[in-house]
Amino acid sequence: MKRIRCRLLLFCMLLAITLLKAQEGEVLVSTFLNYPDTKPHRFVDNISTVTNTQKKILADNFYIKHNSKITRFNFVGQMGKTAPGDISLIQGVHVFVFDKGLYDDRFKIPFSGTSLAHFYLDDTNPGLLKRIEDEKIIVSVDLVLAGKELVLEANNNYYWLAFAPVVATDGLPEDKIWYWHDGDGGGFDTLVWQSGDTEWVYGYVNSTAYSIEGEKVKLGIPELDAYTVVTTIFPNPSNGIFRIKTPKEIAVVLVYNLSGQLVLKSAMDIIDLSVFPEGVYFGTVIHNDGTQTYEKLIKT
Repeated sequence: MKRIRCRLLLFCMLLAITLLKAQEGEVLVSTFLNYPDTKPHRFVDNISTVTNTQKKILADNFYIKHNSKITRFNFVGQMGKTAPGDISLIQGVHVFVFDKGLYDDRFKIPFSGTSLAHFYLDDTNPGLLKRIEDEKIIVSVDLVLAGKELVLEANNNYYWLAFAPVVATDGLPEDKIWYWHDGDGGGFDTLVWQSGDTEWVYGYVNSTAYSIEGEKVKLGIPELDAYTVVTTIFPNPSNGIFRIKTPKEIAVVLVYNLSGQLVLKSAMDIIDLSVFPEGVYFGTVIHNDGTQTYEKLIKT
């Protein structure tokens, strides 16, 4: 009996390890994993915090090589000028992702609806994870645990990532605000925005310390299905009405916005996005035989 229990315990442990590994995402971008001694270089420029009366946010750029479903962001810094600071001050976080045009079109600013994605997680959200490690505060935003989704296309330009903890105080007192640790990234220098600004300005910080985890995804017809069925969605771009052409029977059609929210579910061969705002959506056509087709939809 004891031997059976030991084997059962070992099996459960191996199963748990397997499940945990299955949930881990590939590190797509990192500016700090090989830069362990990172610290704020210029405190006055490394600020990124939202308080009751003030907002000041730094944005850094990143590049991904493959179409990717983002599963987690990790941000490295400290609260106040003495590391690591009081982690309990962080009552929530804002994360913004802007598209490649931010450096040239700096009028796309936070809280204006012009970001590619905006996630707000308060302290009760299971996707907001905080820990202290080697005199650093690491704040993780786990989109899977938060029940959110973000898919980014690979391109030859940069995306921009902005992050700011929420602190219940007035102004930007130096002992209660987030200071980014410097990163080891390339590309453009950071941009900064604060309350009252109508555009981003240069941030005077070369790179912030963060990493992005995720998994590669295919946008378009899956390779295994490409030679057995041709499913097309047209016209694309469209002013709102898309049609599906397929020799297979449609089981369900799902359409998501860039924030990962399901905006449409049907079993029709017409996708009607006329009541939704212009922009990019992701459509999934699931056939009765289980095969799926993914397509980026552009509403103009």
